[in-house]
Amino acid sequence: GSLLWQLGDDVSRPGQLDHFQGRDLAALVRAYASLEVLHEGLFRSVASAAQQTLTTFSTQDLQNLSWAYALAIRFGLSGEDLDIEACVDVAPR
Repeated sequence: GSLLWQLGDDVSRPGQLDHFQGRDLAALVRAYASLEVLHEGLFRSVASAAQQTLTTFSTQDLQNLSWAYALAIRFGLSGEDLDIEACVDVAPR
């Protein structure tokens, strides 16, 4: 597989994203979405990690994360598979 797929596999393993901050999570999925590399495991892992730390995200982090998932879904990744609704449920209002 390609380097991006291998990296996605590695980063998707449990515990790999524990020390990532909001900007790191957003940048990671934004890069993948921008390149149309739709690594479902990576997007799912980032969504899960973001749910745990979403209240610490800056406004810019939230914008970048939202844009990345919007791109990924537009390019064919299923929002249902990613449980995007769960992320929305914990978003600060």
